[in-house]
Amino acid sequence: MGDRRLPLVQLMETTTFIPAGRTTVEMREILLGNGFVVGQPVTSTSTVLDTFDGLLHQAGMRLTLRCAPDSVLVLTSSGSPPATMPVTQATRFVADLSAGPFRSRLAAVTGIRALLPVVSFTERVTTAVRRDREGKTAVTLTLHEPITDGHSPALMIDVTEHLGHPKPAARARKLLSAIGCTTLGHDVVGQIITSSGADPAGFDSSPAVPLDASQPAIVGWQTVLAGLALTIDANWQGTIDEIDPEFLHELRVAVRRSRSVIAQGKRILPDAVRKTFREEFGWLGAITGPPRDLDVYVIEWSRYVAPLGPLSIAALQPVLEHLQAHRGRAHADLVEAMRSERAAQLLTTWAAWLHATPDTVDPSEHANHSLGRVVAEQISDLHETLLDHGRRITDESPAQDLHDLRKIAKKLRYLFECFATVLATKPLKSFVSQLKQLQDNLGEHQDAAVHADELRAVAAELNSESTSPDTFIAIGRLSERLELAKASARDEFPRRFDAYDSKPTRRLLRGMLEALDR
Repeated sequence: MGDRRLPLVQLMETTTFIPAGRTTVEMREILLGNGFVVGQPVTSTSTVLDTFDGLLHQAGMRLTLRCAPDSVLVLTSSGSPPATMPVTQATRFVADLSAGPFRSRLAAVTGIRALLPVVSFTERVTTAVRRDREGKTAVTLTLHEPITDGHSPALMIDVTEHLGHPKPAARARKLLSAIGCTTLGHDVVGQIITSSGADPAGFDSSPAVPLDASQPAIVGWQTVLAGLALTIDANWQGTIDEIDPEFLHELRVAVRRSRSVIAQGKRILPDAVRKTFREEFGWLGAITGPPRDLDVYVIEWSRYVAPLGPLSIAALQPVLEHLQAHRGRAHADLVEAMRSERAAQLLTTWAAWLHATPDTVDPSEHANHSLGRVVAEQISDLHETLLDHGRRITDESPAQDLHDLRKIAKKLRYLFECFATVLATKPLKSFVSQLKQLQDNLGEHQDAAVHADELRAVAAELNSESTSPDTFIAIGRLSERLELAKASARDEFPRRFDAYDSKPTRRLLRGMLEALDR
């Protein structure tokens, strides 16, 4: 899979030292003798937080919850001073924080993902400061003694340079070097993360895995499907526990990618394997559909209703409550299916086949052809199917035709994503960009259609209850907006399809496929 590991965050203008064999008591005496005011040690428990997929780490940021003497969130990033926000309880979602720059900065990175613990640690912290002639802090030394961590050095010291005071910090660093302290390549928290064995990069759901265009197709297919199986497994419990909506989304996409790759394995995978698991992943994909559609509806609710104004938004509250209830029931049905014997049997038998050696899987006709050749054939065939289907769509075509085209486009996109490592990167990005724009248009049309249908179902339920007429008026306005969104996407379709069905796009594809089939 793609390597998203980044260097551990280095706090701005902070250098970390390891004092060779010196104790905190010895360091206190040295600092007191060099004009520092040294405070009393404070025991503190801290937890580094990030999303399951390490979004903050990818953005070069770190969020730490410190719990002594008061609970406070500390946000650090390269090139910016640390920002803090006092909190009174554990924070699961950024949206739970008080509005302001701190929350906005985090929300721009984490979106709707939950904040999960990466590593927790307890330490004794002693702060030493040296002030200038005006009494302002010029440099701060922070002595860290990990208590619960058995792998980090017994004592680490941060030297933090304050704005406008480079010389005192330089003198402090020189002092520590003179007494035999050595520098770390990153800060104290980074050292604790490293020594704990935690992975700050989080889980990577990318379907791209290392492949060789010359290897047998059956080996490439198994490798891709094994990577997707890891993503399914990684997101399974988070979906059941409803940690955040992205677990279900990542699970659903991995399931659908698996089914699509299996389907495209005709003459590569054994017929019995292909038939059985295509059917079983189809079942698993079907049961993830309703809760995911309702997740999207609830997530997009604010955007849908914002143009209607505060009175209509208030009148639509019963609709939102019904949608949330529908979502709850759909999720309960999904969890029941995920805990079923059928699901357990699927995952067990699938893992067994994936880990079988290629010479024991009874491969089919094209299994030993080169992966590059087979991928090129599959992509070319799907691309032609997409063009043929899309060119036959007119203004009079039923909505189902656009939905069917969307499914073909997804299958093609899955092939590009799953076998990306045998394709040339630059033309791949350009080609997929055009395909994605077409997919986005078809997705907007489908989402509007599905959400309009769901709205009608909720309206029918509310009709049997004592519901305010204002609610039905607001439902009418929302329904109209959804229909307009669907119509707008439909009107936009010819332009998006023509941009895809173009000479430059065909030239990009031809170049990629010719390189594969050599």
